Amino acid sequence: MTDGIYPVTMPKWGIEMREGTVVGWHVGEGKDIDKGDELIDIETDKIVNTMEAPASGVLRRHLVGEGETLNVGTLLGVVAAAKVDDAAIDAFIAAFEPAETSLSLEDRSATFGSQPPEPAQQQPEPAIASGDPTQKRVRVSPAAAQRARELGVDTSKVQSSGRRISPEDVERHAQQYRDSGSSDVENAAYEARPLSAMRKSIARRLVEAKQQIPHFYLSIDIVMDAALACREEINRQSAQKVSVNHVVLRAVVLALQSVPDVNIHLVQDEIRRFRHINLAIVVATERGLITPVIQQAETLTMAELAKEATALGERARNSALTRVEVENGTFTVSNLGMYGISGFQAIINPPQGAILAVGACDNRVISGTDDIHSAQVMSATLSCDHRAIDGALGAQFLSKLKAILEEPGDL
Repeated sequence: MTDGIYPVTMPKWGIEMREGTVVGWHVGEGKDIDKGDELIDIETDKIVNTMEAPASGVLRRHLVGEGETLNVGTLLGVVAAAKVDDAAIDAFIAAFEPAETSLSLEDRSATFGSQPPEPAQQQPEPAIASGDPTQKRVRVSPAAAQRARELGVDTSKVQSSGRRISPEDVERHAQQYRDSGSSDVENAAYEARPLSAMRKSIARRLVEAKQQIPHFYLSIDIVMDAALACREEINRQSAQKVSVNHVVLRAVVLALQSVPDVNIHLVQDEIRRFRHINLAIVVATERGLITPVIQQAETLTMAELAKEATALGERARNSALTRVEVENGTFTVSNLGMYGISGFQAIINPPQGAILAVGACDNRVISGTDDIHSAQVMSATLSCDHRAIDGALGAQFLSKLKAILEEPGDL
């Protein structure tokens, strides 16, 4: 803060956050605000959160628009008293430098189950060169680049009306070509969609996980007839309806209680085994996959777990999760059975030590003790980090899970 001028900067929500995307402003430029008022919505790699006003005054500047993705610490706007003149605001913006946003080694090691992030790299704004190589390169705002992809416009042909190409410049160019009967849009071979902050983070983390974690996989077939019958009985007696996935989640919790060495994080050279089971569940949303966490799942009954899982899934799809609801998972379950997938291998979500991939229940012919009969069989695959979980330990967990589901008296 300088002489009553307060910066609004891209916040750092979580140790791994490097950038955020502006979803929208709650307050218009020139409007009065009080400290703590809802100011701007920011999409991170996990959730959409609302940032509050840092001080009371007037929102003197909007420096970024909807859809722009910016590094942590970037100046988004300026709050100041009405009496502060515009020249002082302009000088403040021109002299602004982002504060250091990295955490110390002590802070990182104290953070629950987290690993030191890689240093954030500056992402340059897209730029295009004009036809004359002696002219200065013209920058393209992120929002304009996104609009150009949507319209199939080549930004190298767009004339800028200011210091950089804006979405309005792109739309004006597209309209001019439509009016002339020759449109870039008509010639576009495909529609390009930029990765959201969430999908970029997913891509980065999965590549890191696959490259850095020595995965190995264990699969098991589980006869689900008894578990399905148990589910039907629960649904007859309870107002809270239970799905097959909820039954599996409850069985996973019980198996983790029996084999706690799988309920772990691997942080540098340290294995952290947790007293509580914070069960992460993979939810598909329009923005990408997200893993809300059922905190202390071992304390919940089947009905309570089903209610919490359902609520978290709905909030995930509505972009209404809080940061607390997506942090500190100790084990993850990914279920694609509802899509008819019989089996698959999931990528571990670091620093967790394992993830369980669950397929659909298929009607199969199996041999019993005295006969051959049909049964509903589900395949489950455990992906393990071999640095912390060996084959015998992973097999022990899967064997316990199979026993619980095939004799579900404890569910």
